[in-house]
This record gives sequence, structure tokens and C-alpha cells, in this order.
Amino acid sequence: MKQNNRKKAAWIFAATFLIVLAVLAAAMLKTSAYNHTRHHDDLARTAVFSERGAQAEGISVTAVPRGSTWTKVFDLYDEGLTEHNYQAFTYDFTFANKTKDEVYDFVFRLGFRHDAFLSSA
Repeated sequence: MKQNNRKKAAWIFAATFLIVLAVLAAAMLKTSAYNHTRHHDDLARTAVFSERGAQAEGISVTAVPRGSTWTKVFDLYDEGLTEHNYQAFTYDFTFANKTKDEVYDFVFRLGFRHDAFLSSA
């Protein structure tokens, strides 16, 4: 009878051990797949240039304008322009990671619908 109970306990242990290994392997595969997936997000102007963006979950990008602006004459084609024809705005961009994930190889692209001149970036 003791021999029978030992065999039964050994089988239960082996089955439990295999189940635990299977769960661990599945978790490792799922984590690896998540880590090797390129996560991409397009943010609209309303999400970036508002306080709502700062309160967003996950990874957020917000742009806050500084109080100062300046104007300048850009005579790109040597037309003899003397009037200020460009107005510049300065923005501070803040990137926040509110996830438990480590972020690396981060790329930020800023697109414009019209021609734009970047003085510094």
C-alpha cells in the first residue's frame, strides 16, 4: 500500500512540475514576443498640445509653448526682403513613460503640414 501511495505521489509531483514548467515557458515566450514587437503610436496635435496628453496613460508626449516668440527676416532666395517674414514659436516637449516597461531605441518625429524652418532642435 505504501508503495502504491509513493507511486501516486511521484506521478502527482511529476504532473505538477510539468504544468509549472509549461506555464513558465509560456510566460517567457509571451514576454519575449512582447519585447521584440515594435510599438508605434501616432499622436494627433490635440493629444500633444494639450494638458490631456500629460495625463494620458502609457507613454505620453506633450508640448508646452514658451511665452516668448520672435520674428526674423529670411531672404532665402536673395530677393532683397527687409520685412520680418517668419515668426518663431518655442515649445518644450516632455516625454513621460508611465508604464513599467523600459523604453529604449526611442524615435520621435515631428511632422508639419506646411513648410517649416527649424532654428534649433
